[in-house]
Amino acid sequence: GVTVANCEFDDISGSAIQVAGVDKDDHHPDDPGKGVRDIEIVDCTIHHAAVEYKGGVGVFVGYAKNVTIAYNEIHHLPYSAISVGWGWGELDAGGGSYPVPGGFHCAEPAHSGGHTIAANHIYDVIRDMDDGGAIYTLGRMPGTAISANVIHDTCGFPGGIYLDEGSADIRVEHNVVYRTAKALNLNNFNQDRYLTCPYVDNLCDVLPDDPAFPRKIAEKAGPRVGRKL
Repeated sequence: GVTVANCEFDDISGSAIQVAGVDKDDHHPDDPGKGVRDIEIVDCTIHHAAVEYKGGVGVFVGYAKNVTIAYNEIHHLPYSAISVGWGWGELDAGGGSYPVPGGFHCAEPAHSGGHTIAANHIYDVIRDMDDGGAIYTLGRMPGTAISANVIHDTCGFPGGIYLDEGSADIRVEHNVVYRTAKALNLNNFNQDRYLTCPYVDNLCDVLPDDPAFPRKIAEKAGPRVGRKL
């Protein structure tokens, strides 16, 4: 039930915002009340974070449910801007594609999903690191949508929207991505999880001076403070 709104995060040694963690009480809490849920991060500006700990990100979400990350402007970071999910699928029900010590697999779904990542304006990220994305995901997250984000001018590979291993049940639609090494990158082929992640009407590598550029989507991305929609 926490909302972070209309804030600016600047000159941060590590990640700017962290929601939940990656421990047992995060992914399979023994009491439902322990699970982090219903968090909003909206209309914020995040830049020059992870200045010293370059593996940090703008917004990190571990195991949580119903997190909204929307209408934010995120730029000038050494690594990913938004990172959601954890575990590479290993802690999802049935496990993932890597051997688990002791052969243990979780019978119940992880406490993860229902996220909305929408209308964020992200640029000039992955400046120093690699193998990251403006929006990066791991694990199964039923009911999650990545939509109407504007991503451009990222540095490292792949740089755009990156569904890494175990990512499942995520809808990717109406995003605008240009001047990145790779606009949409899938690395969730094990267990055919990519089949659960539909890509709908994303516009990649169309530049702002092109008549086909989706100006209405671009104009609505980023903080709403001080502008009319």
